[in-house]
Amino acid sequence: MHCTHATHAQLRTIADLAIPIAVCPRSNWRFGVTDSRSHPPLYMMRDLGCQVLLGTDNVMMVQPDLTAEMAFLATVYHIPPHEVLGMAVRGALLAGTESFIMPGRTARYFVIDPAVSNLVFSRDIVTSVVNRAGSGVIVKSVFTP
Repeated sequence: MHCTHATHAQLRTIADLAIPIAVCPRSNWRFGVTDSRSHPPLYMMRDLGCQVLLGTDNVMMVQPDLTAEMAFLATVYHIPPHEVLGMAVRGALLAGTESFIMPGRTARYFVIDPAVSNLVFSRDIVTSVVNRAGSGVIVKSVFTP
């Protein structure tokens, strides 16, 4: 469910029913579904307690690249980087996988080479990853069984 033009009442119901919302802002802009920060109503979603996930959409027109999606969301919608990263990571829940590293849980993560990117001098790694990482800096994916 994208909820690009959802009303307050609709979002209240979605929050109460704990239905996740997957937003795909780059494709929404590309297709003209939205042209402002008010759609999708991300701040209202957050304020009402909706579970907002970040996704990519329509591989024919918009290259699926979650790092580009994160940077777009942070820049255009002014969502704080730590929230953007959380939206991106929590999407794995829909596939039945928890992506946060915790004791006793199988680790799943990406290795980013800061020398390949402009992350090497970062003072705030979350903000840097969200705004500047790009998918080209991922040098290894670790998904252990």
